[in-house]
Amino acid sequence: MIAPLHSSRRLLRPVSKRFIWGSLFLAWLLDLTPLGRLSIWIDCVPLVLCFWSVHQPQRVGMTTALLVGLVMDISQASVMGMNATAYILLTFMASLLSKRMHWYPLSVQAFIVLILMLGMQLVIACLLSLFAGIAWPPIEFFLPAVVSGFVWWPLSYVLLFPQFQPDEHDETRPI
Repeated sequence: MIAPLHSSRRLLRPVSKRFIWGSLFLAWLLDLTPLGRLSIWIDCVPLVLCFWSVHQPQRVGMTTALLVGLVMDISQASVMGMNATAYILLTFMASLLSKRMHWYPLSVQAFIVLILMLGMQLVIACLLSLFAGIAWPPIEFFLPAVVSGFVWWPLSYVLLFPQFQPDEHDETRPI
């Protein structure tokens, strides 16, 4: 019998740094597509960053969030440091909750991620209104955070799938 994804009984192979950076690069490419500008599209980079901050807090920390945030600031031509600040706060909160989130089922994890993503969007909205002089954004600005909460479940399976595979298949192995 296969243990559920959220179970602490599931043994996972270690994740490689190449896979973590590859997933962040793919998320960045998805955010660069024209679909990334739609209000119903998810924020791929912060969602993947949040995922790795929860599942690998010792490998993906605030330095990674700073670097990824600066790349997003440059690629989106936004206020320098806006995404970096929001991603650092998101990574900090996700790292704080990382040990607890593994005990919750994926539906509760998705709700927690929704709250974290809404907090990140609030930080971005405050920074935009404070430093860029832009009026408070419409309610559609926060829609990607809600969609990100719904995408957490399939994203967890997709990003953890390579770790589910055993190194070699042995029927006599007890684990």
